[in-house]
Amino acid sequence: MPNIVPTPGSPNGMFSIEALSDLPVMQFAGEYLQPIDTEEQYERTKALLYALITQSPDEAKHPVNGLIHILGMMIETYEDTHYAIPNSSPIEVLKFLMEQQGLTQSELPEVGSQGVVSEILRGRRRLNARQIEALSNRFHISPAVFFPKPDPLSSVG
Repeated sequence: MPNIVPTPGSPNGMFSIEALSDLPVMQFAGEYLQPIDTEEQYERTKALLYALITQSPDEAKHPVNGLIHILGMMIETYEDTHYAIPNSSPIEVLKFLMEQQGLTQSELPEVGSQGVVSEILRGRRRLNARQIEALSNRFHISPAVFFPKPDPLSSVG
């Protein structure tokens, strides 16, 4: 007796796993819906995701959205493992953003005067809530990046 699985919506409610393996969707799943272990698989999955995003209809209930979500999670898992970004201090984040956008200390009026920005960048002063909110809005990023990260070693006792 072949392996039979209940299937909602099929005429008799059943189908065989052997027959399922012949379907194109299963061949696709066998090739693309596997954990990403190599850089080649990673690049191929990113290319597929990009193609799906750019070519699929912009409809909330379109069936491809589930596939886009799954591929995104697979890519995120691979990136978290292989391309982890170390925690940066708020000062490092601010310096990076300033360098990326070619800004000088005097070009951050939302933080304060050039002197205030200088003190923050030298670590003599911390960003306050108002400054964090203003920087978050200016750079369109989460305010969380401007909060100090706890030192994991300080809680080890």
